[in-house]
Amino acid sequence: MQQTYIITGATSGLGLSLVKQILHDGHKVIALVRNIEKMRALNLEQQDDQLQIVPCDMLNPESIKVVASHLNHTTLDAFIYCSGVGYFKGIEAHTTEEMLETYQVNVVHFNLLFQTLRPFLKNNASIVGIGSQAGFATQAYAAHYGASKIAFLPIDECVTS
Repeated sequence: MQQTYIITGATSGLGLSLVKQILHDGHKVIALVRNIEKMRALNLEQQDDQLQIVPCDMLNPESIKVVASHLNHTTLDAFIYCSGVGYFKGIEAHTTEEMLETYQVNVVHFNLLFQTLRPFLKNNASIVGIGSQAGFATQAYAAHYGASKIAFLPIDECVTS
């Protein structure tokens, strides 16, 4: 039975790997991407009926809220959050903008996207948030990234329980 997955961070890394595998398995993917051209350049559209590309900048709350208008009457079987931001440098070198971006994308905007998607999620939908080991080990050049991923953990656990 074909399922529908919505995935962030779909243009690279783990998100892209998951998109490819889910499409290969015959399921539908709604890819939330900041850069539509980058997603199209990956040439995954041969599965056009299985892949829907939706613009969504995880740094922009309004962009996140607009996602609902692209879903119509879609029922989501799974929500996979692979978005993440990290600036890997000494803690004194971070700008205010970099710190805010890190916590917004890695923590706050996950919750905003979950609130936006909630009406479309099946009662028993799978919700997966990708964390990081950086939250469990102090790293000189990943303090804010690690702190944001540790802050993400209880929110992710709350929405998945």
